[in-house]
Amino acid sequence: LANVGPRGDLASTGFCLAKPGEQYVVYQPGGEAFTVSGLRPDVSYHYELYSTAKHQVVATGQRKASGSTESFDPTGETVVLYLTCSPSQ
Repeated sequence: LANVGPRGDLASTGFCLAKPGEQYVVYQPGGEAFTVSGLRPDVSYHYELYSTAKHQVVATGQRKASGSTESFDPTGETVVLYLTCSPSQ
């Protein structure tokens, strides 16, 4: 995370630290679906959704970007998304 910087323009929430195409930390205070842009198409990313209310990771996985923008749905939870390019990329 040492190389990320403020990039509110890369998340529909407006709250984003990023090294575009590589790493993202996005805060979603409203619990609604949100988008992250600046991704590299056809590249796999690892993600974790951390619930600020439960103080735990509530979802994790791999996602291959189908384009430069991807959607995430925290299902009503206030979350922080950590999204990083998978090591093999």
